[in-house]
Amino acid sequence: MKVLVASNLLAWDKPGGGETQVLRTLEFLKRKGIEIEYISADSVRKIRSFDIFHVFGVVHHLYDFLLYWKKELKRPSILTPLWWSPEEFYLHTNKLAYLKYKANTLLRRTLKKKWIQLQNVFDIRADIHGLMIYTADVIVTTSVMEKELLGREFGISPNKIEVVYNGVDERFY
Repeated sequence: MKVLVASNLLAWDKPGGGETQVLRTLEFLKRKGIEIEYISADSVRKIRSFDIFHVFGVVHHLYDFLLYWKKELKRPSILTPLWWSPEEFYLHTNKLAYLKYKANTLLRRTLKKKWIQLQNVFDIRADIHGLMIYTADVIVTTSVMEKELLGREFGISPNKIEVVYNGVDERFY
């Protein structure tokens, strides 16, 4: 099996917990004999040689690629959203972003998948979280709490979400 992996490209400038999770997940999968390649211009040229596309994080610049993967290549995708609810963050840091987030949440909860379809028809990316979460075939979270939060926030079936707990780095023992 061959997996193409992507994450927020800008995050590698100042790597943190999410990037550590990506690296350790890839190390584990390689030890299990799964061929892994991080997205690059070279991997995009040979895109049809990959079986699965695994995205870590919900970021604008990966949505079009995820959509192409699903619609054009018709291959399975995995999304590890590394999700936290931005509501509290925006409430205390950026009132305009908070209002936009609340409006998107209301539209998503009211219109459900129609909101996603409207965004694609009119080529707007108002709710990138919903767009990527509804597009991915499988969602992988690192806790039951994250799974429940995604279920409440996006109204997606618990059957679409798998929980894979983070491991513990052996360097700490």
